[in-house]
Amino acid sequence: MNVLFVCLANMQRSPTAEEMLRELAQDDLKVRSAGILESARKKVDEDTLRWADRIYVMTKGIKDVLEDEFPETLEGKKIRSFEILDRYGKNDPRLKQRLMEEFSKDDLLSGYVH
Repeated sequence: MNVLFVCLANMQRSPTAEEMLRELAQDDLKVRSAGILESARKKVDEDTLRWADRIYVMTKGIKDVLEDEFPETLEGKKIRSFEILDRYGKNDPRLKQRLMEEFSKDDLLSGYVH
């Protein structure tokens, strides 16, 4: 299963989620992250979206942007919004706590929360 996390710049929220899930899932899942901004560390593109079986975005606004920019690519894809605002630094303990809360609510990710 391929899991993609998406935020704005791919500098704080989505890379933190990527690292956390990689550690939790070990080799069970393939995990990547990307951002929607042109200046993102890794800009989301059609190939990355096609690769993903599950897509998790940090806010509904990010989901809306993806659906506007890639409607055909996202057809039939499951996208879930965590509603985690861009107010945390990378690996901030409060961000990790929020991510764990969101992971525990998800049918796939909850299986990796200890």
